[in-house]
Amino acid sequence: MGTDEGLLTRILAAETFHIVINEDNAIESRGSSLVSLHPAAASSLVPEQLLKCLRPVGMAITFDELRRSAGKYLILDYLPAGLKLRGQFVVDGNGRRGVFLGAPWFQKASEFAAYGLSMESLPGHYGLIEALFIMQTNEAALGDFRRLSEQLRQQQQELKLADQQARAASEVKSRFLANMSHEIRTPLHGMLGLNRLLMETELTVEQREYLEMAMLSGETLLHLVDDVLDLSRLEAGRLPLSHEPFRVSELLAKIQKLFSLRADDADLRIEMVSELPSADGYLGDDRRITQVLGNLISNAIKFSSRGGVVRIKTFQGPAESGYADLHFAVSDNGIGISDAALAYIFNPFTQADDSTTRRFGGSGLGLSICKQLVELMHGQIWATSKEGVGSTFHFRVRVEVLESSPLATPAPTRTGSVTPRPQLSDSQAPVMEVLLVEDNIVSQKIATAFLRKAGFAVQVAMNGAEALEMLRTGRERYMAVLMDCQMPVMSGFEATRAIRAIEQSEPALGRLRIIAMTANAMQGDRERCIEAGMDDYLAKPVDPTRLAAILNAE
Repeated sequence: MGTDEGLLTRILAAETFHIVINEDNAIESRGSSLVSLHPAAASSLVPEQLLKCLRPVGMAITFDELRRSAGKYLILDYLPAGLKLRGQFVVDGNGRRGVFLGAPWFQKASEFAAYGLSMESLPGHYGLIEALFIMQTNEAALGDFRRLSEQLRQQQQELKLADQQARAASEVKSRFLANMSHEIRTPLHGMLGLNRLLMETELTVEQREYLEMAMLSGETLLHLVDDVLDLSRLEAGRLPLSHEPFRVSELLAKIQKLFSLRADDADLRIEMVSELPSADGYLGDDRRITQVLGNLISNAIKFSSRGGVVRIKTFQGPAESGYADLHFAVSDNGIGISDAALAYIFNPFTQADDSTTRRFGGSGLGLSICKQLVELMHGQIWATSKEGVGSTFHFRVRVEVLESSPLATPAPTRTGSVTPRPQLSDSQAPVMEVLLVEDNIVSQKIATAFLRKAGFAVQVAMNGAEALEMLRTGRERYMAVLMDCQMPVMSGFEATRAIRAIEQSEPALGRLRIIAMTANAMQGDRERCIEAGMDDYLAKPVDPTRLAAILNAE
């Protein structure tokens, strides 16, 4: 603002809403329109008594603050009249005096009359003020947009980093679980295997009782390990479902056979009631359905009174668009569950009360795993119970109905009905042998004993490299290879790939059967073995009957 007082006077006369403030923080003059709204002298007031800054919010109305905001667009509240003004503060060349040049902020013309103003009272450059206001508002909005965009970009980077860290932690956890599974299963294989071998020797009644208790303890520990691994896989979302054809009638027959001995030992009767249609073919994960059903039946047997009945009822809900709900109900006449406990029995590590754990044992993981498996199959699980009378556990899962293409009846498996090969004597001629590739001494002794009892001759290699050398010099001797996966020098995966590469380059050799026998029992380990070129898979601890059945299979 120049120093020509005549020019300044003419400008201020045209600026009917101006306010002049000097370096002493005193109001020198106001525009004629403001004076008409508030005739009382304002020179005795400091700016903050007359004005309030609405934009930027909270700025003090003093000469120094206004000077620092020169050139920026301001919105002020003219307190005596409650009138909003918008404009700019301009400082003269000496920096001793400044003037706010503004205009009312009205939304429509009728508001002028409410303040006793007219259009003629507006400054001549009112349109310019409005245009500047819009430009600066847009510029401020663009600045806010850029700032928010940058904040969003930073947040996205932080989220991406957090996701990477979470994935890395999940991978570390998965590797840890896989290693722990392997390390736990290896000594369990030794303990259970040696107990099985010892059970076949001459024992006193007392010794046999102790061994049976040891076997039960080992099997309980194995089930606990499996439960913990299943829970971890479910929580990590690493438990995929299969979508294969199955028959519920066959599933129930296997379940009844599986639990018949346990029920007999507990003096209980298992009763199956099926209300399924005659064509009971479905597509779904029968293995996981069996796991849930088996867990519920196991609990029913454990908690039922001797002489009672465990009833399994099955029926199908209405079919819609080729899908239906399979409903299972497992009832017992056991101790029952209180109404309060029913609310949380499906939580992890939870049982109805502490006395349940003391009397019946268990980790409290089974029902939580059942709940997550059922929900994974788009179903629901719940329970009804009466203390001292018994409980009924229900679950339903969504499956695809196979009505027009009945399933072929599968051939009976040889598991459990294997005819052992005759034992070899020193006088007999050599027969086809099994090559056992295993670095653990205890596992070697157990597998060798199992195989010899089943009528097989055995040779042992300590690692994959040693197995390759033995096959190179005497491949024709071996009918099959039992391959451990984790070994020093050369792993089972590497050895299997090498064997398959040799067979591919020399077709006349034929394909040698390779069976994984490993403590790697996590989800996907079987698939890794098959992908490497193995023909079958056995997880430790190994069932000797199952081992013999696989070797005897054509």
